[in-house]
Amino acid sequence: FAVITIPAPPDTTPSGFYDYYWNVFATDGMDTTYALNGQGVFFFEYNAPNLPPGEFTRLIPADSSVDDFNGSCAWSASLDPDGDSITYLFHLDSNYPYFFSPTDSVVSDTTIHVEIEIPVSQLDELYWFNWTVHATDGVDTVEAANGAGVFGVDIILASNEQNSVVNEFGLSIYPNPFNPSTTIQYTLDQTGPVSIAVMDVLGRQVAELVNETMNPGRYALHWTAQGSNGAMLPSGSYWVHLNTPGRQAIHRILLIR
Repeated sequence: FAVITIPAPPDTTPSGFYDYYWNVFATDGMDTTYALNGQGVFFFEYNAPNLPPGEFTRLIPADSSVDDFNGSCAWSASLDPDGDSITYLFHLDSNYPYFFSPTDSVVSDTTIHVEIEIPVSQLDELYWFNWTVHATDGVDTVEAANGAGVFGVDIILASNEQNSVVNEFGLSIYPNPFNPSTTIQYTLDQTGPVSIAVMDVLGRQVAELVNETMNPGRYALHWTAQGSNGAMLPSGSYWVHLNTPGRQAIHRILLIR
């Protein structure tokens, strides 16, 4: 009887079945006799540990830059040691009070276009945008080696543009996650009935924020996470629904108490 210890292979060893051959013989120091059934073989299945995506960095816009933003965010490619496909988790947030998109997106490319809406009212202010990128192979997720980035955009609108017609429809919420309150900003492109409701993860309406006829324009409302019954909602994920005839926008929010 013998106990066999199989050492752990190097991390670069691929998964698979590996053959181990063995034999045994008896000896009295002079003569040797092998087992009648000869050499044996057994199989060992090795499942290699998943290796996380390789290091990558955010490239543009440059950190803390102002007016260096050309409409896109870009980063270097992450290579997966296991050969798995890589996708990227992009997140953008800001103190900018008007619509910008996307705030969260999953992409396979290393560049994403960001739309920042120019308001009808005149502004001359500097706004900061924070962004992060994570790479995932479906098992492990890693953040860009240079962490979170920030860039500034100086919104300057000429007075002759102030009377332009609003022709966009959208919904944005900041901050998100939030505690204890957040601002819901929305843009309407036509006159008609408008409703804004908050749903829980089971699809139940927990708050009705707007239910009236409204004109085209840009609006914002401050919400303190109070439900329709007057009670404060508990921590968790919720969905904000903006509905107009033939149009709908939905945004996920996270309340942290």
